[in-house]
Amino acid sequence: MLALIFLLISVFGTFAVFFLSGNGVNPFIFFPVGIITGFIGLIALFFLILVILSLFIDKEKPPKSPKSFYRYYMLGFISLLLGIFRVRIKKSGTEKLPDCPFLLVGNHQSVFDPMVEMLVLRKHNLAFISKKENIAIPFGGKFMVAGGCLSLDRENNRSAVKTISEAAERMKSGQYSMGIYPEGKSNKNPNEIKLLPFHSGSFKCATKADVPIVIAVIGNARDLQKRFFRLYNVITLDIIDVITPEAYKGLTTSEISDRVRDIMLKAMKKNEEKEKTL
Repeated sequence: MLALIFLLISVFGTFAVFFLSGNGVNPFIFFPVGIITGFIGLIALFFLILVILSLFIDKEKPPKSPKSFYRYYMLGFISLLLGIFRVRIKKSGTEKLPDCPFLLVGNHQSVFDPMVEMLVLRKHNLAFISKKENIAIPFGGKFMVAGGCLSLDRENNRSAVKTISEAAERMKSGQYSMGIYPEGKSNKNPNEIKLLPFHSGSFKCATKADVPIVIAVIGNARDLQKRFFRLYNVITLDIIDVITPEAYKGLTTSEISDRVRDIMLKAMKKNEEKEKTL
């Protein structure tokens, strides 16, 4: 569908430039201009539709089902955005994913992390628990809510507990799988520390919902915008391990946190050499 829209805008752009030039030459000489027009036009069209649709989204009324039109549009927009950055996603371990809802936890490199993970795991209706600042982003924040994402205010304990409980209810009801970054924010100094300290409370929604914890490691997503002019950019997503409710039963959230962090650090160490070749 995106390819068809792009082609139509490109052809229109080609002939528009041809007629405006008024020189009577072969119109297909202008096709490179049409391609550029199609590229810019497609992006502008998606942004325009996003802005218009966001006017009808009420942040106070989250979707009752992950099958909403807004979620599909959000995933389409993510696909377009990753396409603009010419991202190729190299995934592994997805065969380990359970058939039931789960809590996804992973390292946090950049704003592209949740986009990649929501797109790759779209069949699992993955949505994220995200800091309130992200939900406050104009237009995009509304689509996050419409796509199933929840706002987390770490400075307000009562609000944070409510968000964790809501995430647990969504997983228990089978609506969504939820994702959260235990580091709380993206790691800006990976050379100093591979993983920031974990917030153990991040795992409460898994224990409340009694769902598996899926451990993921994303790689090569940091500073993607600085690599914009590369022919393509590879981002890796590895599903490292799955901890079942039976395996963490009886453990405190701190103990679960330590176990997950240890597994993640070992996987990241193995991936370091792999990233150098991408």
